[in-house]
Amino acid sequence: MRIDVALTPGEAGTGRGAICVVVDVLRASSSIVSLLDRGAGTVIPVATVEEARRLARANGLLLAGEERSVTPSDFDFGNRPAQIARADLGGRDVVFVSRNGTVVLGGLPDARAVLVGCLLNATACCRAALDLAQRDGPAGGEVRIVCAGRDGGFVMDDAVAAGELVERLAGLAAAGGGRLTLGDGAAAARRLRGSYPDPVSGLRDSASGRLVSRLGLEEDIDYSARTDLSRSVPVLVPAEPPRIERLDERLVETGRAPSAATRDD
Repeated sequence: MRIDVALTPGEAGTGRGAICVVVDVLRASSSIVSLLDRGAGTVIPVATVEEARRLARANGLLLAGEERSVTPSDFDFGNRPAQIARADLGGRDVVFVSRNGTVVLGGLPDARAVLVGCLLNATACCRAALDLAQRDGPAGGEVRIVCAGRDGGFVMDDAVAAGELVERLAGLAAAGGGRLTLGDGAAAARRLRGSYPDPVSGLRDSASGRLVSRLGLEEDIDYSARTDLSRSVPVLVPAEPPRIERLDERLVETGRAPSAATRDD
């Protein structure tokens, strides 16, 4: 089983053959997990505010997301996981837009599966990713964590969250006698995460965290830094338009993972 981290979206390519986990911890992936936790039927990710409005008006859907980090006045919810966590969505479908995360979700057409990961669903998402990758046989396939970054570039908060996921993947796999291979990106993200005493410190130390703080939304940082609060594993479903649904919980509950002795490649 190979685990790697694309520290920028471009490093992921088209996701060919891999189980891809898209991470935009501040804040799109945390918001998407929260939307499903609070009862959204499906989440439709789009790249622009204009497209979000068009889809919502045409289909009577809720609107959530951001424009330049701020909630548009006509949206029902922002890209605000702490705000969404207090909502009751009652099965409604939601159109969601963000500057980076939703764009990256649409850029992995050759992945075997595209999941949405963050700290909130860290263990559940890692279990599901390993389960899916293991279907390639005893040696397993590849889990590729894709950091959404900012405008195609590196951001530290996503790398810290990716490092936490790598640590969870290694922990889930460590009980048996197989082998888990870490690519350089995975090893680097793991070391970066280990340089902080806890996830929230890494998120607050990042440029994204400082921006969210300047907006007066520190509660989104604190909420997004909570680990294993959720068992929701969002999966991108090919459709027109593409949509995000909860992966069958039975996959998450099995806890099956390939055995591994971790090494850096």
